[in-house]
Amino acid sequence: MKFKIGFVLMISLVFVIGAIAKTLPNAEQTSLNKKEQKLIEKLSAEKAGERIEAAQELAKHDCKLAKDHLVKMLKNDDAYQARIVAGMSLMELECKDALPDIKKQAEEDPSKIVRNALTGVVKKMEQAS
Repeated sequence: MKFKIGFVLMISLVFVIGAIAKTLPNAEQTSLNKKEQKLIEKLSAEKAGERIEAAQELAKHDCKLAKDHLVKMLKNDDAYQARIVAGMSLMELECKDALPDIKKQAEEDPSKIVRNALTGVVKKMEQAS
């Protein structure tokens, strides 16, 4: 009987610790929820507006697992607005390891508007470090 009570208490403690860990702001995200997965899929949508909206939503969700997808968007999207939003989303997500990609795009992007916007993103990210 004592074993059962101790076992139940130990299992309960594990669940409580797990629940607390999920609410911590700096807890590492290891998997995508369904909404985040759909947003990442929308980064490849045909319409630029849908891609832009998805990038902005991923930043709001603090979805650091979207980093690689946003870097791909930053480098390859046909719409200059989407490239800007991808860079801004990476900044909002505080993806410091994406800074070299953002810097490179700020120097090499064919659009002067994108280069200017990403230069501002780079400055803000460097100031935050």
